[in-house]
Amino acid sequence: MPANQAAPRPAASLDLALIGNCTVSALIERRGSIVWCCMPCFDSTPVFDALLHSRDGLPLDGALTVELEGLARTEQSYDPGTAIVRTRLWDDRGQGIELTDFAPRFIHRDRVFRPAQLVRRVHLLAGVNTSGGTNYVATGLAWRFNISERFYVQPGIGVAVHDGRVTLPSPDEPGLTPEERLKRQGDFDTKLDLGSRVLFEPELSIGWKATRRLSVELSWIHISHAKLAGDYNPGLGDVGVRLLYRYGLDR
Repeated sequence: MPANQAAPRPAASLDLALIGNCTVSALIERRGSIVWCCMPCFDSTPVFDALLHSRDGLPLDGALTVELEGLARTEQSYDPGTAIVRTRLWDDRGQGIELTDFAPRFIHRDRVFRPAQLVRRVHLLAGVNTSGGTNYVATGLAWRFNISERFYVQPGIGVAVHDGRVTLPSPDEPGLTPEERLKRQGDFDTKLDLGSRVLFEPELSIGWKATRRLSVELSWIHISHAKLAGDYNPGLGDVGVRLLYRYGLDR
């Protein structure tokens, strides 16, 4: 395909998922694009209107879109008993991502609040070691369970990629000079070999909602290969406090 020729857009369809909270609503097509939504109420001017301009395929303009290179198939479903939609996109190598979309509705001070807001939840973590140690970036899914009006607990699971050592050379290899053997033994004694470049990343946090958007969490994060790369299974653990700000469409 010539570089200046646009790729064909997916055909429009009425196979759409509806999310809403009795103040606003949105339509999501099978690939996860939000193609119709009015703000701040049902009869307001649309902020996403790609559905009205889809005679030649759904356009990028007027939609909130996440695209997966090499897309092969999609899945879409509601969480049972809710208006929370999960869209799964899979590529031709069997790798995939999941999008979670909903319009929040909650009780605060004995009143039901239905803000003009859409939420698309993304879980992304990064750790930087300022002492020259191992850095990592992780992504995955998290589930939030409210304990009370202000407090919640949030477990999660994901995958992490790090820049630390993998498969340190053995100091017992035959033919090494005494200097090289001593160097390798020093590496074994002082450097962490995580065994795999890609690791599992379970986490758990307890949070306090300071405002509707701002939260403070006490978090625990662990990364290791769970013995899938061998019986030797070292890991990294982080315990700390983090500040979170929740983005979304809010008018």
